[in-house]
This record gives sequence, C-alpha cells and structure tokens, in this order.
Amino acid sequence: MPDTTAHSQLITHKGAHRVQHADLYALGVPTPMGPRHRPIAHYEIVDQIHVGVRDRGWSVHKQDLAVARKGHMLFGVMDLRGPTGTTDLGTCFGFRSSTNQSFALRGVAGARVFVCDNMVLSGSEFVMRHKLTTHLNLPLLISQALNKFVTQSKALFTDLENLRSRKLTDQAAKTRIFDLFNKGAMPLHLFDDVAAFYFKPTDDTPDTSPRTAWGLHNACTRALKVLSPTAQFTNTLNVGREFQLAEQSEEAFSMV
Repeated sequence: MPDTTAHSQLITHKGAHRVQHADLYALGVPTPMGPRHRPIAHYEIVDQIHVGVRDRGWSVHKQDLAVARKGHMLFGVMDLRGPTGTTDLGTCFGFRSSTNQSFALRGVAGARVFVCDNMVLSGSEFVMRHKLTTHLNLPLLISQALNKFVTQSKALFTDLENLRSRKLTDQAAKTRIFDLFNKGAMPLHLFDDVAAFYFKPTDDTPDTSPRTAWGLHNACTRALKVLSPTAQFTNTLNVGREFQLAEQSEEAFSMV
C-alpha cells in the first residue's frame, strides 16, 4: 500500500505541483508515443522502489513527490532509514521520470540535511539511466539500481566528511561562489542568496555557519530550495559535481 502520510518538502511552481503517493494512481498509464515507447505509470515506478527498499530490510521514512507538465513528469526523493555514519544526515534516493519522452528514468544517491531539510545529491546520475522502451525490465532495473545505490551512498558520505574538514578563507569562499555561477552550476539570480546564507549565517541557518566547504555547499542547497522540482533536481546535481561528490564512482548502465 502506498504511504500517504509523507509530507512533501519540494518547492513547486511553474505548473508543477506536489502530490502524495496515492495521487499517482489517478494519473493512469499514458498512451505510447511510438512502437518502441512503453510509458510506465508513475505509481508503478514508486511502488517498485518501495518493494526494492523493503526487500533489503530498509524503510522509507519520508518521501517527497511532485509532477509537472500535465502529469507527464515525476520528481521524487525518498528518505531511507539506515546507518549513515553521521548524526545530522540521512540517506536519500532521488529520482525522476517522464511518460512523454522528455527525459529518461534516472536515479541518484543522496543525503538529507536534517537541520534544514536540504537535499544533497551525488554529482553523477549513475544509479538509473534508461529510456522507457518496450525492452525495459523495471523490477530488474530498480533492483540493480538499489544495489548500486548502497555503494554510491558510502562514497557520497565519505566525500561529505571531506567537505566538513575542508576549511575556507573568506577569499577562497568568494572565489568558489564566483566559479559556481560562472560555470552555470546555479541560476545567476541566486547569487545574492548564496552569498547571504554563507557570509551572514543566522540562528535559523546553522548549517551554513561552518567556514568550510560543507558550509558553502549548504548555502548553495538552501538557495536552490526556491526552484521548481525540475530545476532543483538538476541544479542540486550540478552543485554536487562542482563539489566533487562521489564523482569517482560514476557509472551508468543500460538494458536496451
């Protein structure tokens, strides 16, 4: 049975809206767009991830779901209960899919910063990367993805600990912020927000207080929370790449 008690933390706008797991069933299964296109209902993907998580002895503590483009696009983050090696981070699994061939089914290892409910996503979309075709074996794909997720999560948390220990001078932080925006890793209109979160931390933003790469990363992910699910997912991955989160384990696989 779907978990209908989770409350979404995704910030949505521009046609996207939050949904609960049970709401996905009302969307049904879209008509194929061609002989090789096999659209998979959003609820089927979420259900199968739940099965895979449960089969491994884990549990979904919370899930955030949103749909866009008249229900064709799905974005989700599941917070999974399990050991992470830290006290203020939780393991999470981010994923996205579309039924109109906008993009392939993809998944990524991640973490949730409890103090601010920010997402941290691995810089490489390694876990799932597959178009919805007639050859897709969804249970096998997700099973393999979750196996890879375990390995990638360990690498991600190792990298996060490295960010915590990497001290930054104010000049180094300013240079890093400039580079992030100069490379297009984040929308330019968030520049002032990132700078304010990092250089003027408050009691409400304790995660941005450390004068480290970790504090700067948190300033970036805090700023990204105002974006739509599409932009938030993509830009959080961009930031992860720039902070070199789990890049060494990048690996995609295909079952075509």
